[in-house]
Amino acid sequence: MRIVVVEDEHNSREGLIRLIGRLDAGDEVVGEAMNGTDGMAVIEQMKPDLVITDINMPGMSGLEMLSQLRSKGFRHKMIILTGYSEFEYAQRALKMSVSDYLEKPITVPDLREALDNVRADLEEQKQQSQQHAQAAVEEEPGTLDSMFLRLMDLLGEEAEQQEARIRAKLGFRDDQPFHLSVVSYGSYKEKQLSTLRALLESEWKLVGTSTVFGLASRGILIGIAQAEDADFDAAKLVDERLIPAISKAGLEVQYSLGEVFRLSNLKRDMEELLELAKWSMVLGSKRAIRRENVNRVATREIPYPVLLEGKCSRAIVTANSKDIEKQFHSMVNEFKDMKYGPVLTIEYSIRFVSYMLKLAGDVHGFMLPEPLQSEWQRSLRDVRSLGQFEQTMNRIGEALLDIDAPAETPVYSLLIQKAVRIVQEQYAEGITLDEIADNLRVTMAYLSGQFNKEVGRPFSVYIRDLRLRKAKELLLGSELRTFEIAQQVGYPDPKYFSRVFKEATGMTPGEYQKLNAR
Repeated sequence: MRIVVVEDEHNSREGLIRLIGRLDAGDEVVGEAMNGTDGMAVIEQMKPDLVITDINMPGMSGLEMLSQLRSKGFRHKMIILTGYSEFEYAQRALKMSVSDYLEKPITVPDLREALDNVRADLEEQKQQSQQHAQAAVEEEPGTLDSMFLRLMDLLGEEAEQQEARIRAKLGFRDDQPFHLSVVSYGSYKEKQLSTLRALLESEWKLVGTSTVFGLASRGILIGIAQAEDADFDAAKLVDERLIPAISKAGLEVQYSLGEVFRLSNLKRDMEELLELAKWSMVLGSKRAIRRENVNRVATREIPYPVLLEGKCSRAIVTANSKDIEKQFHSMVNEFKDMKYGPVLTIEYSIRFVSYMLKLAGDVHGFMLPEPLQSEWQRSLRDVRSLGQFEQTMNRIGEALLDIDAPAETPVYSLLIQKAVRIVQEQYAEGITLDEIADNLRVTMAYLSGQFNKEVGRPFSVYIRDLRLRKAKELLLGSELRTFEIAQQVGYPDPKYFSRVFKEATGMTPGEYQKLNAR
């Protein structure tokens, strides 16, 4: 990937650039800047695949830069960097469809995961573009579907030329706006999709000049119509005729409707209507979602439900699956009430799930299966209906219920099985590798080598991680003081325990406890 880094702190910027270079040889930082104004110039010149920017910078902020770039038609991926106290900034950024945001200080695993996700998104876009191109080749030259697919992949002057060809072919007028509708259907079978498309085409013909085409990879149909009567009420047609007909056919869709004057920005307008469609979670699916409908809905910034999160986090710490299920469902029901509006609902859900998974990993070493781990955040961001939202959250909740299930025992030799069992039983007593070797009647050097080979970690790292995991459980699930916890996990010297804890986590036991006190 070609990357531009925009960060006002010199050391942070240089460190991030070096880290990117080490993580993947295929990534290249092609430009850097220390503020939004300079960043704009670099991005316009280099046209990168990805921009990594700080949110809060002197002069033009990262958000202002992002907003201006989006208005100019730039569609690069964006990762934003934020301090712990800047979550509201991050919320605004997520509303602009950034790819990800990372809290400072940035960790190697977090950056690697964010870059991997962006890389996957870019690859998916590339495949979609190839599919569009292939579809255009397979279609007879000049067919409408192929012309619109081609338009979606063009920018600037080329897009305007393609729009002119479409206008000429369909007879669209220059002095009338277009009624643009995006119908999200999810994953219908071919027969259902044919029924839906036929309904759209037959009803839009009543408007005037119209066409319908689809993007199967996104699960959407797009309708474009230009009315002969400038005062034609497209919303009335959709709400009173089209959506009831779709419902009568046994189909459920999210329908968003808007008005545009040009087709050259069709891809951008389509994405905006898809974002608008999320309001069907609040306004329902019985009418088209339009910008004016959304603007009339009285929404207010409601604080994140910290108390409910705290109850769920305590259930995670104690690994009580029944309590986890109960508290997780309480949180999901809180979000289902939709008093937060769709944007905050999705953002708060992502924040909640991120914290629960991080806590489960910190305290119990629990990790979701890799496919679900990389998919859940994207799934939440892509939900279009209350049903989809609940289904996605329930999948994550069901995975968390396995937190107290016994881990699959790795296949170790008898010697290492005995060594691991001794560590699990005596880690709190300050057991050493030398003592375990004596117990098992082998040399310490031999046991050390075999342990590292089979377990994949040196003995010292294994027992440290075990002790720290137990310490995190006690920090979050007990009233014990730090020195008492240190003794209970095998560190008689509390100062040494605090130093080891900070080296491993980046914070002291007290800071960890305070940060995670929900």
